Amino acid sequence: MLKAAKANPWVWVAISGCGCVLLLFALWRSIVDDNDSQQADGNAAPTQQPAENGTSNSENPPAPQVDPPSQPGAQPESTRDIDPLQVAAALSAASEQLSERISKSVVRIDTRGSATTASRIEQMSRLFGKVNLRAGPQQGSGVIVDSSGYILTSYHVVWAADVILVGLPDGSSTRAVKVGYDMLTDLAVLKVDAEGLTPAKWGRSKDLHAGTLVWAIGNPFGFERSVTMGIISAIDRPGVGSTPYADLLQTDAAVNPGNSGGPLVNLRGEVIGINTAIVGEAYRGIGFAIPSDTAQSVYQQIRERKSVARGWLGVGLGKPTDAENAREHQGAEILELSSGSTPARAAGLRIGDVVLAWNDVPIRSPVQLSRLIAQTQTGTQVRVRIQRGGESITANVVVGTPP
Repeated sequence: MLKAAKANPWVWVAISGCGCVLLLFALWRSIVDDNDSQQADGNAAPTQQPAENGTSNSENPPAPQVDPPSQPGAQPESTRDIDPLQVAAALSAASEQLSERISKSVVRIDTRGSATTASRIEQMSRLFGKVNLRAGPQQGSGVIVDSSGYILTSYHVVWAADVILVGLPDGSSTRAVKVGYDMLTDLAVLKVDAEGLTPAKWGRSKDLHAGTLVWAIGNPFGFERSVTMGIISAIDRPGVGSTPYADLLQTDAAVNPGNSGGPLVNLRGEVIGINTAIVGEAYRGIGFAIPSDTAQSVYQQIRERKSVARGWLGVGLGKPTDAENAREHQGAEILELSSGSTPARAAGLRIGDVVLAWNDVPIRSPVQLSRLIAQTQTGTQVRVRIQRGGESITANVVVGTPP
């Protein structure tokens, strides 16, 4: 089987799907066994203790146990009464229903042309590394987010396109125009002129935890609206490449080239992520998605003003180099200051300062601070607590606009 799996990657997909179901069943069975064990311990007959005068307790026997009358909707006496096939059938039915529902909102994206330059290729490579990045025709996925024709996808799918063709759920195809994009979160908004579109519903990525069941829907290798199942493997993964503006969701749901821009959904069929990257050239069990909270905010800003507004200080950040803060995993050290007039220089910040709090929010990493700065509206005065040479200092910083 292993040799066959190495020769045929689709065998790995089958193994992964079966393994996921078997793992869920095994987990459920272990919980059932544990509950039954606890129930058995709780229902064990109490050991009779000898009376203080040495006589038997038979003269005062314990009151007999009377089973409560059964009532409609009562829970089974033992979790072993639950039919495992019913549990599996319920999960299968839910998976089928959400797959059918979300598939009505997933589109295929094909691009033509090469509207790019060498400098843009270098810039994209610096941000995203080798994430299936190439000039020329691209193929990916997208999700309908408004019935008026707005579609959200990955920027790296459409970044170099002269022509964008969108394959709609009804089988028709139409051209799309780029409304706007945000390179730093790898998101782009498209618009098509079509009727009868079914928008997906947004879910809240901040409610996710490792282990949550998820489904990925897209067009891997051109196989339209393919559905795979997995879990959230981790949350708050640092962004791909050098972008600090989106901590990613990690999933083991099979994501391959062509899935980029498609949705990652929860058990209710709500979009909780936009698939954006994988480790390696094809599925290895590690895929990444932009959290829906970030994606929805970026979409709304692009739709309203064609771009994303971000705050700016003019600093380069890194992990603290001093032993105490490094050991406590707290703070973000200022490693460089941008030249010229910047908000950081105006506030008196220096290289080597460790930022410990941003408006009383404790800082745990440079990525977190970068995101807080970016999310702060231009012109806002922020109270910043820093550590400088063992001394705690508070500075007031007015957030600026990136040059």
